[in-house]
Amino acid sequence: MLRIPPNKLTKLQLVELDTCSRCAHCAEYCPIYVERHRPELVPGGRVALLSKLVEKKNVWPWASAPKAVKPEELEKSVNSLYTCSLCGRCLEVCPFSIQTPELWETFRTIIYDVDRPLQALKLLGKTIVEKKNPYGADSELRTFWIERRGLKEAPIMKKANVVYFTGCTSALKSQTQSIAYATSLILNHVKEDWTLLGDKEWCCGSPSIMLGDRNEATGLAKHNVEIIESTGAIKVVTGCPSCYRMLKFKYPQFIGRTPKFEVIHTVELVHQYLRQGRLAKGGKIEGITAYHDPCELARLSVIFKEPREILKSFTNKLVELPENKMDTRCCGGGGLLQAVDNDLRIKIAQSRIKQAKGIKTEFLASACPACKLTLIDAAKSMNSNIKVLDITELIAQKIGLM
Repeated sequence: MLRIPPNKLTKLQLVELDTCSRCAHCAEYCPIYVERHRPELVPGGRVALLSKLVEKKNVWPWASAPKAVKPEELEKSVNSLYTCSLCGRCLEVCPFSIQTPELWETFRTIIYDVDRPLQALKLLGKTIVEKKNPYGADSELRTFWIERRGLKEAPIMKKANVVYFTGCTSALKSQTQSIAYATSLILNHVKEDWTLLGDKEWCCGSPSIMLGDRNEATGLAKHNVEIIESTGAIKVVTGCPSCYRMLKFKYPQFIGRTPKFEVIHTVELVHQYLRQGRLAKGGKIEGITAYHDPCELARLSVIFKEPREILKSFTNKLVELPENKMDTRCCGGGGLLQAVDNDLRIKIAQSRIKQAKGIKTEFLASACPACKLTLIDAAKSMNSNIKVLDITELIAQKIGLM
């Protein structure tokens, strides 16, 4: 019988468990619950299930002796825990400011440590450990996009001021390799002193955190920091919000010190280039363009002004989706949901495409490779002619680089 000792959670988290399980305020904001309407999938329902696994008798004077948790109840708890995109919208609307993303991360770590995650995620974890990426690709394939896209100037492991941390999805997925290509073209265009890490770049560790494998995430972090610092770079740029959050916020925790480089997202760097006059504005998209805020970039990293200012320079008809900025609606592409329930991932993304169609969007831009992949899949499933692209692709096209 799985029983979680209370010392696996902080005192605040124990209070949050009790509070969250009594509330359902966030239900209609949760993309998972909105699509499935199953009570165990709303955050409060998930917490109510997980709370049964926590030994509370020695924490609360009024707590009774724990009852045995049936195997089917444990399975239901684990399924609920991983059927989540980790979008953080529950945190944004919580009247008690419960740190739900941290709760889900803590419980996933506990479940992973006792070898109880879903079978598909066990296999994913093994893949990351063996291949250092979630796609099972050999390390030399990390730079295959350079040849495939015909990039002529691609410095690899050079001494440089800026490291472009490509990320697994942009490097290894064919539909998003154009993001890496566009970003590299922009860096070359402004004559930036930059380099790639090539096959020395490993997964940032975000998928491992989402699995609950903190040990692997720590090893990945230590490796990447060592390799980046060996280039002498003072700045690391990445177009993946998951990589951004890992490098910027998690790595100092994992390596026990502050890395010797600044971490920024590509929209921040491009925004700097525009303000400095280093990036020509070029032509503008005439069609109606909307920007989809990635959850990890807008809500969880508070970056939403820069992409809009960039798009204003390259579009004539920029419109807002109904739910945006800190209140952005999740596309369904996060939290390893694709591995757990891909049909649900697509349904969530279809809701976002419907919103875009509702305001007659022709071009749907974002700043996240996972968002691009998911929204493309949804648009195709609906036979929609909305063109989904990354901001870097839009810019590279409009200034004549692509």
